[in-house]
Amino acid sequence: MVSVIIPVYNVLPYMKESIDSVINQTYKNLEIIIVDDGSDDGSEFVCDLYKNDSRVKVIHQKNKGLSGARNTALDIANGDYIAFLDSDDAYLPDMIQTMVESIERSKADIAVCGYNKVYSKGNLNGKKNKKLQCLRIEEEEIISREDAVKCVISKLRTCVWNKLFRKEIWNNLRFPEGRVFEDVWLFPQLLEKTNRIHLIPKSLVIYRQRPGSITSTISLNNLEDELSSRRFLEESFSKYILKEPEKYYEFREDVARQLTVCYAEMIRLKGKNESTANLKKEILFKWNSLNGNITQKKSKVIFFLLKNAPSLLYPCIVISRAL
Repeated sequence: MVSVIIPVYNVLPYMKESIDSVINQTYKNLEIIIVDDGSDDGSEFVCDLYKNDSRVKVIHQKNKGLSGARNTALDIANGDYIAFLDSDDAYLPDMIQTMVESIERSKADIAVCGYNKVYSKGNLNGKKNKKLQCLRIEEEEIISREDAVKCVISKLRTCVWNKLFRKEIWNNLRFPEGRVFEDVWLFPQLLEKTNRIHLIPKSLVIYRQRPGSITSTISLNNLEDELSSRRFLEESFSKYILKEPEKYYEFREDVARQLTVCYAEMIRLKGKNESTANLKKEILFKWNSLNGNITQKKSKVIFFLLKNAPSLLYPCIVISRAL
């Protein structure tokens, strides 16, 4: 059985499409745990409409945030596998079936699929929606923990909602409450409990990018948390990197690029000061430590702008996100 965890907080226009995508999976042996995290926009009433499905459990609680809602569900989950879905996203119909068959065939601890990003306030399948393939897995692979560290940002991503986990991974492990980038903080601990990861070359999740979502809300608090979480990610993997740094160029390049994006956002919000100047020095050091081993075109552009035209960083990032 697969326990699918769906946290809900004030997502009335989107939640039915999301929950229905789980209800209608081709794989039927499901435990669907919907956690209403203190909604007050009518979402709380819609949750209860799904109680007529014997597979659905609905929990209402005071607002604890995304991590708190997921943790509540993890505490009662009974499945052999755990999956997560945010309540404004959706699964393709064969998502769970494909993931279960893959993880059982490979004896992996985690299965990972690709996902498509959709910019939409309405139906995810609307013809006018702009769709981007946000994470593409080119070929089927079974990789080790060490190999996973090399490509954690490019091939795995730290999000939990494009993955299927064996339940035992979550023993004594929960999301950090009070964090914005909770998945990034948690991911090193997940990998430490993992030996084999199965990469599946299919995009099986539709990820909605919408105004007002946590990750699309750019604030100093969010940026500070992202900066801290990226540093923590790099520090957590330092035991692998320090042994053979040349094998982890891809990971270090990805970290440098993401920190540079944070820097551009920080400059836009608070201007240049001592803290942003120190941040720029830190990031330049990371770029220079790659010794020219920069493989991605977008990384080369961002590094060039950071050194030579930092005022153009933010406009360049905005344009790249719109493409």
